[in-house]
Amino acid sequence: MEVVGSAVGIASLGIQVCQGLLDYYDGWKGYPTDIAGAYNSIADLNKTLALLKVSLDAKELDHDRAERAKEALETCKDGLTRLSKKLQKLQTHEKPQGFRQRLWSEFQRGSYPFKASTLAKLREIVDDVMERLKPALQVLQLDVSINSQKTLLVVAADTKETAKRTAFIESAVTDISTQTQQLLASKQSDQFKKITHWLSPPDPLTNHFSARQRHEPHTGAWLLDHKSYLNWKTGTIKHLWMYGKAGCGKTVLSSTTIEDMQRHCGKLPNVGHAIFYFSFSDDHKQSYENMIGSVTAQLAWKDPGLSMLQQAYEKPTATRPSIEELENIVVKSIQSYDTVYLQLDALDECPESNDIRQHVLDGLKRLSQRAPSLGIFATSRELRDVHEAMDQLGAELLVIPTRAVDIDIQRYVMTTVSHDPRLGRLSPETKLLIQATIAQKADGMFRWAYCQLQELKKLKSTKPKYVKDALLSLPSNLDETYERMLTGIEERYREEALTLLRWITYARSPLTLGELAEVTIVNPEGTGSVDFDERGDIEDTLDILTGLVTVTGHDESVHYDRIATALVHKGTKIRLAHFTVQEYLESKRIIDSKARNFYLEYSACHRFLAHSCLTYMEHYSASDQRDKRNFPVLSYARNFWVHHSSVQQSEDVSREVRFLCSEKCSKDWLRTVKGGRTTSALYLASFYGFDHVVSALLRNEAITNPREGRLYQALSGASLRGNDKVVRILIDAGAVVDAKEEEQLNALEAAAMEGHEKIVRMLIDAGANVNAIGADGGSALPKASFVGHEVVVRMLLDAGANATHALTPDQGSANALHEACDGGHTKIVQMLLDAGADINGQGGRYGSPLQAASNSGHAKTVQVLLDAGAKVNAQGREGCAIHSASYEGHASVVQILLEAGADPDALDRWEGIARAPDGWFTTALEAAARWGHEDVVRVLIDAGADVNIRFEGTKYRSALEAAEGNETIKRMLIDAGAVQESDQLDD
Repeated sequence: MEVVGSAVGIASLGIQVCQGLLDYYDGWKGYPTDIAGAYNSIADLNKTLALLKVSLDAKELDHDRAERAKEALETCKDGLTRLSKKLQKLQTHEKPQGFRQRLWSEFQRGSYPFKASTLAKLREIVDDVMERLKPALQVLQLDVSINSQKTLLVVAADTKETAKRTAFIESAVTDISTQTQQLLASKQSDQFKKITHWLSPPDPLTNHFSARQRHEPHTGAWLLDHKSYLNWKTGTIKHLWMYGKAGCGKTVLSSTTIEDMQRHCGKLPNVGHAIFYFSFSDDHKQSYENMIGSVTAQLAWKDPGLSMLQQAYEKPTATRPSIEELENIVVKSIQSYDTVYLQLDALDECPESNDIRQHVLDGLKRLSQRAPSLGIFATSRELRDVHEAMDQLGAELLVIPTRAVDIDIQRYVMTTVSHDPRLGRLSPETKLLIQATIAQKADGMFRWAYCQLQELKKLKSTKPKYVKDALLSLPSNLDETYERMLTGIEERYREEALTLLRWITYARSPLTLGELAEVTIVNPEGTGSVDFDERGDIEDTLDILTGLVTVTGHDESVHYDRIATALVHKGTKIRLAHFTVQEYLESKRIIDSKARNFYLEYSACHRFLAHSCLTYMEHYSASDQRDKRNFPVLSYARNFWVHHSSVQQSEDVSREVRFLCSEKCSKDWLRTVKGGRTTSALYLASFYGFDHVVSALLRNEAITNPREGRLYQALSGASLRGNDKVVRILIDAGAVVDAKEEEQLNALEAAAMEGHEKIVRMLIDAGANVNAIGADGGSALPKASFVGHEVVVRMLLDAGANATHALTPDQGSANALHEACDGGHTKIVQMLLDAGADINGQGGRYGSPLQAASNSGHAKTVQVLLDAGAKVNAQGREGCAIHSASYEGHASVVQILLEAGADPDALDRWEGIARAPDGWFTTALEAAARWGHEDVVRVLIDAGADVNIRFEGTKYRSALEAAEGNETIKRMLIDAGAVQESDQLDD
């Protein structure tokens, strides 16, 4: 096909140019961030072009899509030509070779081709091309996010060697021909992208690529040949747990096996592979809910998982699926594969608090029991709870052998020393001494070896005697290493260092250098102060905390010797360098050391951060300067002060009370967050669950002033958020439990809708009217029924909630049975029917309970209703149930209705008048044909539907006309006897 050939040619040109650029900058991507940034941007473009080329070569590609893809690619030719010219110019400059030339170029950063403006221009061109490629990606239904990155994961497997990278691209292109080709050609891929965007799962690839950057070539090979790993890989054993001491390089080893398994699974038909990295520094990568959401996005791209995910996405509530729902989707997805490999790194980085880690371990046990074809490979330190869980799973244990790691450490040390600008000039004898000493004392701890090398780099003189002295005085373990780093901080900077450590350790999300520079000028003590005249350099954090922190996205600690060349900027994000740093700072061990002043106590640190945020926001509100760019911590303070305040355990809440009672401060805050439409201090404190603040406010007589809000408003807010302590305080203070306000849910409605069982019980016991009508005309029972809170529904029914309440057809609110059917909650439907609900009652959005269930595609609920006596041909708001099911494309529901006696030729009628809603359809067959539901059309034809029914006054006068543009459905109808109107007239 000429069109395809032309498009492929453009993609090939782009790949060739990208490959040349990658080859030139290959040796520099691990150096300053601007080079690394340009390199990574070009690599991303290269992968995208490779995916496009593969899809354009696919046999399933039709001419129309090829033409549109070509048009999009044509717009990229100019950008690719500009990149080609850049490459040609680069090639006139000799690529730095050898250590001395690289060292010289490192100090010539202002000249071409390492000039910042040159690199920025490269990225600008690349970004422009990527933007222009988006229409082609959409036309070809490609996903360059998590799934496609997995497909080309091998591209980034070892970017240290250009030849290998090229081979990996070619290998990935070949491997796509199996299960990934199915994804690329899938008609649902666009929809899947929308669903995964809505699901917002954590992306494990960020951790994976970060780990691969840290990987030293030729290390970890022993693991790929290990008997236990090979047994797991081949399915001889089901589960494998690899454990080792802190800092032994587990994450990098894990990433090595992930690379290997990605290639292995890519060559096998119908084999699934999913990964997840738990991380102490990322709240979104610490829980079972986060993990199961990410695994869902990796496995549920095909049926039945995709259908289940889509059904959850299309629910009227549009809320994120529950953990139980996600787990069900994952189980069904696993069952659709012959085998699924799940690799989980760093289980020990799940917090123990609130049983978070236990929930993960329990979840893995359930998955293993429910999905026998699942094989799990997990890594962690040796912890008792993890060990017990792995024993229960029947996992084989693989202890990371210290000797094998020490050999890897030897390679790492020698490579690092040889490539370091200063240490690389040492004599061969001194280099060997460094290698032997560190490898011998490392005792299998990569992290310890890394830290010692950084200390050697800081030597003011590298004379052999000074190097030997340093090697003789190496700390014996990581605790001693961190103690030296902390006590090595000059006395004058220690208070600032403690402030920075508090923020970096406990901030809700990683802070930028600009934000960290700002927090050091905030003094939360007393009434609080902000000294804007004391703003320092953004690089101070890196200098003060050298060896303890790292730039987010990189796994090497940033040291003084890298600051000058890292070209850091105020947007660079910082985190602790390793999990062991936080573990030491929080441990009791530090209290008995010389670094005791750096001990971090969880609650006290959160209190420090909360008060710092409040102080900062108060100064913003009092300032005449309203430009938020001059207040870099303002956004963080507004979004997360509530989190920090709720965690701290002090009963002294005077600072919180002062802030919430300040009308100016609270209004400034509420402009940017969702906290309610009122600025009442009591409402806000109740909504966010500040029970001590609520008690303090209630002790203040000013609370009776209407401006301060009313108790019932606060009660509704607390009930909605599930703050049971606050609800108890407000009830005891005399809040009226049945009070309501325009556009606001009453307390019982709010608690029932969110499924807060304890609060529902408290409100009922306090005398709440379970049948009270809310501001929207509804009540607690319908809201709980729609969302599916079975326990709450039972509580309300037992307390006298009316399940028989009937609504007229024109009322906007539905009764409980309509809502339960719409949500597909079969158990609740049965509960309501047992309580006397009218199975054929009209009302709600669809007209009847059967129509509500049919419209939403809930086959089990439809069957329950029919078995209980629902009238299958009863007319509702949108015709009969069969009309709704056909319109939405629910073939299984249509089949159930037909078997129950539904009339396949029924006309859409309302109050006895035949009509076509919106002029679209009159019969079920016409509806299915109009919207392209081939399976429904087949079911209706097989049931004897009249394919030639005609109706005047509609957009389409027959099913055949309604099927315009869908040749498959047209052929089905014609084969069943459908004729064109002109043919009928001729007859």
